[in-house]
Amino acid sequence: MLISHVGYILVALVLAAFALWVSWRYSRAFRRATHYTLHRLPIAKTIMFSSGLAFFTEYMALLIRAGVDMVSSLQVMERAMRDEYYRDRIIAIRQVLERGDRVSSAMRQVGGFPSMMVRMISVGEDTGTLDSQFSRLSEEYSLRLQRLITNLSEIIKPVVVLLAGGMFVFLIVALLLPVYDLVQQAITSPQM
Repeated sequence: MLISHVGYILVALVLAAFALWVSWRYSRAFRRATHYTLHRLPIAKTIMFSSGLAFFTEYMALLIRAGVDMVSSLQVMERAMRDEYYRDRIIAIRQVLERGDRVSSAMRQVGGFPSMMVRMISVGEDTGTLDSQFSRLSEEYSLRLQRLITNLSEIIKPVVVLLAGGMFVFLIVALLLPVYDLVQQAITSPQM
């Protein structure tokens, strides 16, 4: 039954993949829903958190060090950030800054940023070392992301071995069962 509909299944899979690609490419709402969902899933949340904050802090450090003012830096980050979860937060921070508030209090109001990060940015604002605070945060979140990826790759290795072993056993059984049935039929059928 399944073999007779393989063509339809393949066409449906290709159409579904194309529909997902078009939705991702042209629908900000779809991307936003996907990113917000990923920020709630256990393992994906940690990866998205570390990578998003590493990207944000690294580029903010570069922009501030280059002498770009904070509002313009956040406008650049809005265009550069691919993670819709953090893009929404950057937009909200920029709007609070345009009213004349500090970056740390804007981040505290918007939420979604760890308290250590907010405190370090507050210290950077007070001491005039905001670029170095962003650099330190960037190093910390990049290191966390690197450790996370290393740990996940170590966890995934045995899972891949088990899946490959399972596929091997499945293929052997699928190939040998018909041969076994043929031998059984040859033995039990009357000899002419």
